[in-house]
Amino acid sequence: CDLNDDCGDFSDELNCTNHFECKSGEYIPKSAVCDNKEDCVDHSDECGNGWCGEWLIEEWWLITSACIIGVVSVLTNIYVIGNNLRLVWKIKTHVKMTNTLLIVVIATGDLLVGCYLVIISSVNFYYGKQYCMMRYRWRTTTTCSVIGVINTTGQHIAMFAMGLLGIYRVNSFRNIFCSRLLSRENMIRIMIGIGVIVVSALTIAITPVVPSFRFYFINGIYYNEDVRLFLGAQSRIQHIRTLNTYYGRFINDIKRKNDIPWNTITSLTEDMFTNFKDRNGRGAEVKGNYVGFYGSDG
Repeated sequence: CDLNDDCGDFSDELNCTNHFECKSGEYIPKSAVCDNKEDCVDHSDECGNGWCGEWLIEEWWLITSACIIGVVSVLTNIYVIGNNLRLVWKIKTHVKMTNTLLIVVIATGDLLVGCYLVIISSVNFYYGKQYCMMRYRWRTTTTCSVIGVINTTGQHIAMFAMGLLGIYRVNSFRNIFCSRLLSRENMIRIMIGIGVIVVSALTIAITPVVPSFRFYFINGIYYNEDVRLFLGAQSRIQHIRTLNTYYGRFINDIKRKNDIPWNTITSLTEDMFTNFKDRNGRGAEVKGNYVGFYGSDG
């Protein structure tokens, strides 16, 4: 019961209570089960064993809440946006126009968040219990990043607009009884303010997926199941340890190993598998998929 095959047929490891037997045949400590880190080749220590979570959203009340809040948010904010835009053409004062347009911007941000909840709930039902086995494929997809951008953009648009609306209302309180008529200059200022909000929110949301910056936001690399040396999504530290063992002094000569860029790690890793063959015995090129900023939490 020491996780080593001393008998040659694993008979010394059978019926032990201190470890877990993977469906693929190997043994691992029980403490390694359900720790969000794959130790079994077939991922059975994290998926399909009846103990670990298998859905994208596991708790039933969270699933229900996400669906209800998402649908209500989408419908309510569509109504708010439409109703306020209908009134815009009748507004004559600067204060009223500013308040109305900022409310529309806030509702737009909340609408995007509502869309995110609806989409993520749909993904949850689409994968079902298969999500656990498919999670790394999902987390490395463009779709995952897109809905992450939608959510982040919506949150920041609503937050920035609410902050600007609060500041504006405080500053305009003294003029509450003598509102100025809406002028072209006022309208330009309002639109510039809204433009700054939208551009700022989009910049924050898109930066992690822009090719020039995404290497700063990568959380790991996922390789297909044929590459048994790397199970699950491997972090920078896990890659460095493996590369250090393989290349030895070359990696040790680098003073700050944790600062090795991802493109260098990828290149060195690919060079380790020059004669790699897949499960069918065919020659294959080892390529990993990056787990980016929006894939870090699934």
